[in-house]
Amino acid sequence: MDNAIQTILKDFNAHRRLSNTLTRLSKLIEQQALYAFSGDVDEIRRNYDLMLDFMRRGYTDERRNDLYDEMIGKTYRLIQNIQVELKKKDNPSYHDAAYRLASSRIDFDPDAIRQRLEDHVADMAMLSLEAPESREEHRRQLLQAHDAYMERLFDHILLSNQWNDADASFYRMLLTSPAIDTVDAQWIVGAIMLACVNVFDLKKLEVLAAVYVADVAESVRQRALVGWALSLDGNQTLMVEGQKRTVDMIVEHDKGVEHLKEMQIQLMTSVNALYDDECIKRDIMPTLLKQGNMDLAQLSKDITQSSDLHDILHPEDSENMMSEVETVMNRMKEMAAKGRDIYYGGFCQAKRYSFFSKLSHWFEPFFWDNPSVDSGSAEPEDAREVIKSMLSALPFCDNDKYSFVILCSKMMTQVPANLRKAMIENKGGVMPMAAEDMTSASFIRRNYLHDLFRFHQLYAMKDNFVDCFRMRQRPDVVNVFVADDRLFGDTDGYKEMCYDALRFMDSMDTRKDEHYLTTVLTLLAAVPMPLRLSDRLFVAHYLWQHGDKTTAATMYDVMAAEYPDNEYVLRGAAHSRLDRKDYLAALSCYDRLACIHEDNVNYLLNRSLCLVMSGRVEEAMPTLHKLYYNNPDNMDVVRVMLWGMMNQGNSEQAVAEYEKLCAKCPDNADDRLNYGYSLWLSGRVAEAVEVFRAYLAMAGRRDKGTSRSIYSSFEADINLLQSQGIDETAMHLMADAVDVCPE
Repeated sequence: MDNAIQTILKDFNAHRRLSNTLTRLSKLIEQQALYAFSGDVDEIRRNYDLMLDFMRRGYTDERRNDLYDEMIGKTYRLIQNIQVELKKKDNPSYHDAAYRLASSRIDFDPDAIRQRLEDHVADMAMLSLEAPESREEHRRQLLQAHDAYMERLFDHILLSNQWNDADASFYRMLLTSPAIDTVDAQWIVGAIMLACVNVFDLKKLEVLAAVYVADVAESVRQRALVGWALSLDGNQTLMVEGQKRTVDMIVEHDKGVEHLKEMQIQLMTSVNALYDDECIKRDIMPTLLKQGNMDLAQLSKDITQSSDLHDILHPEDSENMMSEVETVMNRMKEMAAKGRDIYYGGFCQAKRYSFFSKLSHWFEPFFWDNPSVDSGSAEPEDAREVIKSMLSALPFCDNDKYSFVILCSKMMTQVPANLRKAMIENKGGVMPMAAEDMTSASFIRRNYLHDLFRFHQLYAMKDNFVDCFRMRQRPDVVNVFVADDRLFGDTDGYKEMCYDALRFMDSMDTRKDEHYLTTVLTLLAAVPMPLRLSDRLFVAHYLWQHGDKTTAATMYDVMAAEYPDNEYVLRGAAHSRLDRKDYLAALSCYDRLACIHEDNVNYLLNRSLCLVMSGRVEEAMPTLHKLYYNNPDNMDVVRVMLWGMMNQGNSEQAVAEYEKLCAKCPDNADDRLNYGYSLWLSGRVAEAVEVFRAYLAMAGRRDKGTSRSIYSSFEADINLLQSQGIDETAMHLMADAVDVCPE
């Protein structure tokens, strides 16, 4: 039933039809027994009918438009509230969250939430005054109780209806308050983002924007910025103006545009994690696995005599291995320095631990004393120091930190004490990936994106949620762009952000599949025309290669008028004109290109083709004969020359040459078609019929079974046929002869 409410919302956004929408909502409420919403629908309906009655009576109401907009807003919020209620019924994750929430019986009144979070900070501070023998147990109890409360608060926010001004004001004050723990603030920000991405709420979006521009911990600010950016939805046209106000808040902030530009690149590297993981498994891990046993032996100081002897006799083996390891480690460091997600694949399996079965844990910031993670009780005390040492050297995202701690906690109970000591001295034998400030805005933001990407890829119930790394209207298409033209179009820095993203995307080492290309084209469609010629050529090339030839051709034509002597512009314009069969226009480009490079075979050949197709056959043939003499094995030269010969009326001579061409290129269907033309124009009709039939069979295989009529081919080449005396009647007769199967 989620599709039904989504359809109503989509139509309402597109047309603002209040009466129609209310009628559809009433039917949906009746079908789904959502009677709690009937009163809201009836109230809006009464106000609308009153407005309609006033209009019928001829009254003029200066506030009519304002009142209509107000009812539009109420109806929009009502639709979204119904959507949440339907998710509680039909979506397993929402249903489970609603059950947990109902079972908890916790008071989530704003004052109660604030008091609970502030009391937790005070209680943790007071622990230092307790006796050592009771302190740790009390600490554990406090953390467990608070963790359980935060999990339910996460559910409460996820399931919350559309916020009003009071709700937004409360959470804005709460998240910017110094009296609550920043870990709690980050967790709440994650809940707000998840709620807003799945059921858009302008007030939640405004809170995220307000938190980013506030003077709070950078970890909270950057999570809020990412959450805000991924929650934006240009498809919610009724809320566009409100979203634009939040855009203005962000870009007018001191470093807003800078952070958005950085996040744009980080988003693209984040969604590239799957490709990066394939590269690491293929090109890097085999070398590291070879070296693994050697490293373990060195750490345990348990090298055997035989290995000592092997090292003495073959010292080059160890040196070669170390050189290989250094090479792949440098490559890993280079990838990490570029912000690539090099740890994604390493922790995929670890996301199966029970810790990650809880929805809220995917959004929980890392902290050492998390009671849901067995990070300090089972393993020896010195093992905890080993884990801390290794974590300090590795720039993991929070999800991976939890995975790492869980893995190490299980492993350390089985590691001998002497090996643990060696690992402490060597920081676990881990080589730091990057000398990076792990408290910087850039680092925090990138790692939070990595956390979110893992959630949408690896959470067991991920399909219950909107993937914020996919386009809302095209969930099969990866979303690699932060800014939406409908929201950012006239914003400072938007244009630069677009082209920074496009250039980076073009330079990325990634799998350019159909989804990637669709994303690129969607982005290009929203980008203003760049000023630099190199950018314009880049855009036109992309459009041409991947679908929008019409727009690309227009761009090439405009550039050709502005830069009549630029080879790259002329080449693009000539190719696009040739493709759309504008031979005279293409000829003007090839004339100039042939002057720039007098011996370029492709330029001369295409110029000759344009001459032939424009009816200037005699002018083209000397060049074609010369090209054939110098390039007898160039089949494209042969094809154009033979086409010219048929246009000259030398069809009989062309027949013999086509026989040779078809023998050399037996799988080329177009050669077979042209061979049929040469036979037909030479009066050998029966033979032509058989060749045309062979052509249709070959073309069908080439086009994977697509049916084709020979008459459509005749129409495409009508200039040749009519110039040689083949009229429309003859074309119909030949088509019928080809279509009739021989007995």
